[in-house]
Amino acid sequence: MNDRTVELRNLVKIFQGPGGEEIRAVDGVSLVIEPGEMVTLLGPSGCGKTTILRMLAGFEQPTSGQILLGGQDLTNVAPNARNTAMVFQSYALFPHMTVADNIGYGLRFRKVDKDEAQRRVARMMELVGLKGFEKRMPGQLSGGQQQRVALARALVVEPELLLFDEPLSNLDAKLRESMRNEIRAIQQRLGITAVYVTHDQSEAMALSDRIVVMNKGRIEQVGTPETIYRRPATRFVADFVGKVSFLRGQVVGRSGRETVIRVQDLTVSVADLPAEVNGAVDLVCRPEALFLTDGPGLQGTITRATYLGQTIEYAIRLNSGEEVIVTEANPRPGTVRAQGDQVTVGFHPESLHALSA
Repeated sequence: MNDRTVELRNLVKIFQGPGGEEIRAVDGVSLVIEPGEMVTLLGPSGCGKTTILRMLAGFEQPTSGQILLGGQDLTNVAPNARNTAMVFQSYALFPHMTVADNIGYGLRFRKVDKDEAQRRVARMMELVGLKGFEKRMPGQLSGGQQQRVALARALVVEPELLLFDEPLSNLDAKLRESMRNEIRAIQQRLGITAVYVTHDQSEAMALSDRIVVMNKGRIEQVGTPETIYRRPATRFVADFVGKVSFLRGQVVGRSGRETVIRVQDLTVSVADLPAEVNGAVDLVCRPEALFLTDGPGLQGTITRATYLGQTIEYAIRLNSGEEVIVTEANPRPGTVRAQGDQVTVGFHPESLHALSA
């Protein structure tokens, strides 16, 4: 196994509830993270993602299972004896220390030579775009600058594993987007292995080599952002990641890679469905998989039209009673439909997916 490969083996973490009941925060999680990979743990509050991060850092001990880094068992190793570093949501900077002293703080405990420590701090400050801010105090910095200090402090100790605990949640939307791009660029440039925790799906999609979608302490699916979005393994994943509509259908035949599904009075072909997806199915329709058409399709009525500049989003109640969301890009003036309009919805078959009902 490579020096920086991270492996979780059947991790379990049980807490005691207020009434003495067992709460399985993490329930049998196994995962391999390859060297240089950025993996995001994504899921709703209480799904276990932060508990896993804390176990990786050594802040929590597993009830059972193992954590390995490069083949070394870290399960019972103290946090300060692990070659890991964490970037926190709250920045966790020392307000009485300068930027340079905050960044170099961890080097003191590693007994790094003073000249070498200064070189590392200078290199990290340049890497995160803070050259010239050495003598500033945290209170003199913006939120984005403080987060850069926190990132530089984590990187300067040259960890084998870098952990991110929702580091951008305190920033405004525009700065959050800018910072996530910077974090990804730095991670790729250094080739460092990283685990990132968030409940923000767009953040996960933008940052990750792979996403681990979690629910109730268990892994629902592991895959690339595109796989998670286009080929969700479960209804939970489809519903949690991105907007989605579900239409009930019936498999009526197969031909090579294509599965033919009847939806009301229409048939559509969906490629590469597993053989076990058979009989009654839920057709997974992302907004861009549907369109308004003058040709064959499903009849319905617009219940909401939301203009978003580059796109317009229609909520449509079909005559069957099912509801779908349709997104149209670059709407031309005078072409926007209105609430109450009768419309026909067509499909882009190559963008469809299906799950067993």
